[in-house]
Amino acid sequence: MRFSRAAIMLMFTALISVGVSSAQWRSTSGSPLPLPAAGARGEIRSTGLIEDGGSFIHITRTTPPDENVSLNDSRLVSELPTSNTSPMTDNNPAAIIFATFNGHQSSINQTSPFGVYYSGSNWRIYNEDTGANFGEGAAFNVQVQGKSDNIFVHTASALNISDHITDIDHPLTNGNPSAIVIVTPRWEGVYNNQHIGVYYNGNGWSIFNQNTAVNMPVGAKFNVQVLFANDTDFVHTTTGGNTTGNVTTLDHPTLNGNSGAQFIVTQHYGAYNNNPIGLIYDGPSERWRIGNTNSAPLPIGTNFNVHITNS
Repeated sequence: MRFSRAAIMLMFTALISVGVSSAQWRSTSGSPLPLPAAGARGEIRSTGLIEDGGSFIHITRTTPPDENVSLNDSRLVSELPTSNTSPMTDNNPAAIIFATFNGHQSSINQTSPFGVYYSGSNWRIYNEDTGANFGEGAAFNVQVQGKSDNIFVHTASALNISDHITDIDHPLTNGNPSAIVIVTPRWEGVYNNQHIGVYYNGNGWSIFNQNTAVNMPVGAKFNVQVLFANDTDFVHTTTGGNTTGNVTTLDHPTLNGNSGAQFIVTQHYGAYNNNPIGLIYDGPSERWRIGNTNSAPLPIGTNFNVHITNS
């Protein structure tokens, strides 16, 4: 059964009024964040083209005939030029893919840690929690890249793991505290059901589990992108002035007033934030926000590396 946007908004308001937790995460300040714009199927389809640097929005679907979900994974679909396909990722095992949950374009929430993997002839997004199945309407900003000097796969090994941390050894990260490091987990047989982040360890960059009590597993893999501060790449830090409850507001000329912008985010240690994160656009202020999708308060001093993939 499909509902109009007005009907969905009415149901969402009713859920809040009786104290029921909605699938759409919202600010802990009490003001519900806006529901995503609804298309014919209730989702926003990709606006990205191959020429746009390989960025698009993926929507999970469980409804035939074009479902893309199988339990805890979802086959990537960019839908250009043909519906229910992904010409940038299909039959492309060499792709290096980055993803961030886009709550603004979603009709359901996402709280499980997730990553990407290749199976058969398709790339997929998967939940690290194998018991957490995808539902209809979770949206992800996706960027498709190829291996290059600044884009590579890091593997956690006995030689580079220390407890919950794995150290990256790369010419662009070693001795470079100003690097902007973007990371997405990549499954090749080893799960790491943890929220992750990156930090500069004094000599180079490391990937770490936000839960410091959980050791990094040998064999865990990560897609890594090393960038440098410019018009599309920057570090956002939560402060008392830009953070309320579980959300922090971004202020960037490319993102402000641009609800269709697509960007990828990685947590960067300044404070531990062992929570799932996602993106939301606040219509009244015309600003993008990063927030904890489980509504947990966002610690002051948390850093986020931001990479704008499609403006």
